[in-house]
Amino acid sequence: MSEAGSQQASSSRAVGWLLVGLFLAFAVAEHLFFAYKNGVVLREHGLGDTDSYMRVLRIMDLYNGGGWYDTVTQRLGAPEGLSLHWTRPVDVLILLPALFAHLFGAPVDRAVYWIGASFSTAGHILASFAAAWAAKPLWPKPGYRFAAVILLTNAAAFGYGMFGRPDHHTLLLLLTTLMLGAILRAALAGTEPSQQRRWAAIAGLCAGFGVWVSPEMMVPIVPVIVTLGLFWLDAPLDQRRLAGQPARDWAALGSAFSLAMGAVILLAIPIEHPPSQWLTPEYDKVSIPYLVLPLLWAAVFLAAQRVRGGVLLRGLAGAGLGVIGLAALLLLYPDLLLGPLSVDPRLKADFLDTVNEMQPLWPTSIGRLRNFLPLAGQSVTAIVLLPFAFRAWNRTSHGGNRWAALLLVMAFGFMLIGALMHARLGVELAPTVAIICAGFFFLAEQKLAGRSRLLRTPVLVLVAVGLTCGPLFTAQLLPSGPAGGGCPTPMLAEWLNSARPGKWAADGQAPIVMTDDISYAPELAFRTPYRFVAGPYHRNPQAIFDTADAMRDPSGETARAILEKRQVSLVIRCIDVVIPRLHTPDHFNFYADLGRAHVPAWLTRIELPIDLSPHYRIYEVNGR
Repeated sequence: MSEAGSQQASSSRAVGWLLVGLFLAFAVAEHLFFAYKNGVVLREHGLGDTDSYMRVLRIMDLYNGGGWYDTVTQRLGAPEGLSLHWTRPVDVLILLPALFAHLFGAPVDRAVYWIGASFSTAGHILASFAAAWAAKPLWPKPGYRFAAVILLTNAAAFGYGMFGRPDHHTLLLLLTTLMLGAILRAALAGTEPSQQRRWAAIAGLCAGFGVWVSPEMMVPIVPVIVTLGLFWLDAPLDQRRLAGQPARDWAALGSAFSLAMGAVILLAIPIEHPPSQWLTPEYDKVSIPYLVLPLLWAAVFLAAQRVRGGVLLRGLAGAGLGVIGLAALLLLYPDLLLGPLSVDPRLKADFLDTVNEMQPLWPTSIGRLRNFLPLAGQSVTAIVLLPFAFRAWNRTSHGGNRWAALLLVMAFGFMLIGALMHARLGVELAPTVAIICAGFFFLAEQKLAGRSRLLRTPVLVLVAVGLTCGPLFTAQLLPSGPAGGGCPTPMLAEWLNSARPGKWAADGQAPIVMTDDISYAPELAFRTPYRFVAGPYHRNPQAIFDTADAMRDPSGETARAILEKRQVSLVIRCIDVVIPRLHTPDHFNFYADLGRAHVPAWLTRIELPIDLSPHYRIYEVNGR
């Protein structure tokens, strides 16, 4: 390389690192701004949501001597406890740095709190960098870099990545992005077959680790597997179009992906389960069904490699192999197709249907449109761009990007449908949107090539602002929804810690509390030593049913029996909020009686401080 070329390369690297530094500073500043504006962590010393509180409690249980395989927390589901379906990777990724900080004098509980609070933010920023890497095979410089900015400002990704959420969703975001980046490289034309298989295996490793974190990762995995199968089916036609070139061995990529994924899950099962449960299926966490599935995929792809002939023969063979694989799967694990959604219908009505992140995003009303625009609005931009993107890919790579582009579009379409049905899947959708939308910046720069900087700069800035913030700005033009109420949980926790109502056991075990709204029980469990009957978790069905049955009881007798069974000492009702599923407009029930302080004689109302009494009614069960 000449001296001028070396200097140019060095200057380009310096500019690249400068951009990385500036992006990192912008990302941290954005998260700090919203953390300060929100104030939950920095001012109220709380966390972002119910799962965040339970995650910290779970990590502290592990640190304080809880068994590695012990998934039960005694703080919810009292008196028997609540089994959580989470796995250990997030716990370890938070606890290990906290223990390192402890070596320098930081209390472990405070270190877990602060490292946990920043965990999702770090995951979101890393995923944004990964998005630029993932987009690089499809968009030339500098267009691919813009994928990082789009993912950073994606409302779904940012919402789960906000400071104060020790949560697994941005880890899934990062793994999904890395999986897509690797499988897109495996699909590129002109790459050595061994290199293609290597990238497919790397994608499979990311997929397997994602399933270890949560079976939710299956949503972005399935379109990858399906698309590789369709590419295998189309290989003879593709060979005919590209005369003189050998057919791509897509089945080899599918088997490499599946075997690598299975290898990680094989490692995860003995880490997450004791030997006695290695063959026990659990559909809401990594377990034996999630090992059998990629092994079946690998077997189908390995068998497909032996198939010779045209599209018709491949179609018949592929259909036969698919039917055999599906039949074997359904015979072994008939509930796997629904996965974590295989729940009691009553649990769905009493709990899942009330969780916002589990609701559909179809913009069928103003309220839903208000959620759709920030969470999936960039998807509309991606759909508009796709025809132009394919023209650009064909022009800039002479068709070499075709298969990678088709794979990306398949993943995008599948996950868009998933997100419209289930809002939280907007997180896994976000990387595909970012990679596609980065093309707008590339196309805009191409159109403005040779124009003066006075024109190019403002136009490119407008494109950047429109792509990143346009959906949010559009949502602000819609009529505002009804103002939501809330219960001052930190204030209640402070009073519970100071007044210590209820009957404490001789061994110091805290009293059991039933709350009208199960959603604020995890925060109270985090802030106080009390135990609580129910929390918003699907492995807690009977506790949820008991709470609902007690609150809906018109006579109070059923409520009394439930409180006795649950050994409840205190009953709390927040009067700032009326829960529709517990309220009966045609008659008073136990829930209404708690609010209007017209309760049975076996309950005694506790007088509250003047700042707390406008928000809560608290009762002590006589004799408990």
